[in-house]
Amino acid sequence: MDVYDRIDRLIKEKGISRRKAAQRAGIPAATLNTAISRKRGLSASAVSSLAKTLDVDATFLLYGLDLVTNTQKRREALSMTQEQLAEKSGVDLQTIIDYENNEMTSDIDMLERLASALNCSVTDLHPGIDRPDLPHAANVAALSNFAETLRVNMDYHFDELNEMGQQEAAKRIYELTQIPSYKK
Repeated sequence: MDVYDRIDRLIKEKGISRRKAAQRAGIPAATLNTAISRKRGLSASAVSSLAKTLDVDATFLLYGLDLVTNTQKRREALSMTQEQLAEKSGVDLQTIIDYENNEMTSDIDMLERLASALNCSVTDLHPGIDRPDLPHAANVAALSNFAETLRVNMDYHFDELNEMGQQEAAKRIYELTQIPSYKK
């Protein structure tokens, strides 16, 4: 099952038409239909919009991994409350609540803090990123999907900013590119 199968399945589960899903996501219905029929892909912003419309994390749409469920299952297996996770990770309690309710997406910093608090690695929360049992090409693909998820999450948050906020975000990204230890 790929991203387009997941989108189509979720649309059916919601009991809405593709046209209605596209309308709610703010994308042309033809774009969605073309993507589901695999004649053309979707942009990161379209995937992000569809994730919001379908009430799922973009990570789930992109490659079927539900980071929220993995995080929540791990927390519950440790008999840890949301409050305890917030305290141990340094992530705001409301952010934990919103994240577990699929009302927000995560960034790599938050994933790293949650993983540390849950005594696991980011790869435990996000299977497939670094799997020695997969051939190198599959690991590269998983990393590339993870990078795409980060881009979708950045688009998601960027779109929530007003013009002034977007200008400030662009400025900060530029500043980060000037720090040698952050460069590729």
